[in-house]
Amino acid sequence: MLYNSPRRVLLAAALYLGLSTANELKADENLFGRVRGAETLPKGHIDFYQITELAEGKNSGSFRGWGFETELEYGFTDQLQGSISLINRFFDIQGHPQEYDDSYRYRFGGIESSLKYRLWSPFKDPIGIAFRFELGYRPFDEVAGLPQQEFHAAPELILQKNYLDDTLITEVNLGFQMAWGKLPAEDYDRELMLRGAVGVSYRIAPNLFLGIEGRIVSEFPRFHLNDNEHTVFFAGPALHYGGQKFWVTAAWGYQFWGRGDSDEPHNGKTYAEEPRNDFVLKVGLNF
Repeated sequence: MLYNSPRRVLLAAALYLGLSTANELKADENLFGRVRGAETLPKGHIDFYQITELAEGKNSGSFRGWGFETELEYGFTDQLQGSISLINRFFDIQGHPQEYDDSYRYRFGGIESSLKYRLWSPFKDPIGIAFRFELGYRPFDEVAGLPQQEFHAAPELILQKNYLDDTLITEVNLGFQMAWGKLPAEDYDRELMLRGAVGVSYRIAPNLFLGIEGRIVSEFPRFHLNDNEHTVFFAGPALHYGGQKFWVTAAWGYQFWGRGDSDEPHNGKTYAEEPRNDFVLKVGLNF
C-alpha cells in the first residue's frame, strides 16, 4: 500500500490536470451566436471560423436568408488581434409581394475586417474589457439581396466577467454602426444602427457550456435620432462545445418584440427588415 501511494497520487494529479486543461476556454472562443467575448488570441496564433446564419420567417409567405462567413483571425500581440472575412448569401423568398419580389438567388455578401484590442483579461483581471472596430463593404443588402454600395464602420465596447473558477461566463457588448451607400436598397443613402447584447453561459459538463443571449437593435435613417425606422429584440439559447483544436457553437434567437415605422402594423413585431428566427452555427479551428 505504501509503495502504491505515490503512484496513486501522481495518477490522480495527472488526471486532475488533464481535466482542468480540457475545461479551460481557448482565447477568443465564442460561447454565443451574437455576443462577443473580451479575450484575444495570443501573439502569432491563427484561428479559422466558418459561420452559417439563417434568418427565417416573416409575417406571411416563406422567407429564408442564408449567410456564410469565412473568417481568419490573427494575434498581432497578446492584446491585439485582427480579422478578415468573406461573406456569401443565398435567398429563398416566396409570397411577400408588398415587401420583396419572389427570389431564389445567390449574392456576394461582401468583405469585413476588424481590429480588437484587449485592455484587461477576464481570466486575470477583475473584469475583461476590449475595444473592437470593424470596417466593411456590402454590394448587396443582407435582408433580401437588393443592390447597394454600402461601406460601414462599427466601433464596439466588449465587457466580460467570469465567476466560479471560469465556469459561469457573462458578456456584454455595446456599440453602433454607421453605414453609407444604402441606395437603392433603401430610400435613403446613410443609416445609423445602435445595438447592445448580453449573454450568460454556464459549464454544464467538461467542455460543454449552455447559455442564453439577448440583443437589441435600433436603426435610424439619415443618422436622425428622431427618425427610428425600427427597433427589435431577439433572445434565445446558445450551446457551445470546446475541444483541444476546435470548437462549435449553435444558437437560436427568437424575435420576442419589435416595433417598425408607420408602414408596419403595431402588433409587437417588425418584419420589414427583421426575421422571426435567427439561427447561427459557428465552427472554429485553433492553430
